[in-house]
Amino acid sequence: MSFLDNLEEEQGLGDQAYWAGSELRLGTGLHVLADDCFFTILALAGGDEAINRAKARELAVKVLGMLGK
Repeated sequence: MSFLDNLEEEQGLGDQAYWAGSELRLGTGLHVLADDCFFTILALAGGDEAINRAKARELAVKVLGMLGK
């Protein structure tokens, strides 16, 4: 079993982006690769997975903008 099982591709963020859930366990969050930058965002805005995913995406867009990507 891998820590990154059940990845879902997240379109429109950087070169590659994957959602791995929002539970408090290793490997979860929104993983984003853009050129030579890699970052992970874990948003825990509540118990709703869709809200957490949307918040993580919103933050990723801001980070990418700050990086000029």
